[in-house]
Amino acid sequence: MHFVDASIGGKEHHNVAKITKIVELTLNIVDAHLPNPDTDSLSYSRFIRHIQYLAIRLLDNVDAETEIDNDIKDLVFKKYPIELKIAKNIKTELYKEFNLSIGNSELMYITMHLVRLLKVGSDNNET
Repeated sequence: MHFVDASIGGKEHHNVAKITKIVELTLNIVDAHLPNPDTDSLSYSRFIRHIQYLAIRLLDNVDAETEIDNDIKDLVFKKYPIELKIAKNIKTELYKEFNLSIGNSELMYITMHLVRLLKVGSDNNET
């Protein structure tokens, strides 16, 4: 289990339990697709931190959906269908469990993090 600091980003946050549940749900989905992730890797730490901040933004109703060029999104989604499927699973479960919605830009960012995680995981499986 990963502990979420109550003062992420220097701002006290009162939904620590919910943030932790969101992170755990997300990691459970990732772990189902990548059974032995390198939890000591920088990619894993970055992914967790991204999900923590995503949870804070969603719970605080902060619209941080950045406008990304559709061609870039389409390229990422087309090039990485496995990672996109996992990201869509995360999106679906966040909505089902917490009634939280993420947009396509965030879906792309999660997909890109998953690309890194799967690459790190496959690199470790080869050694």
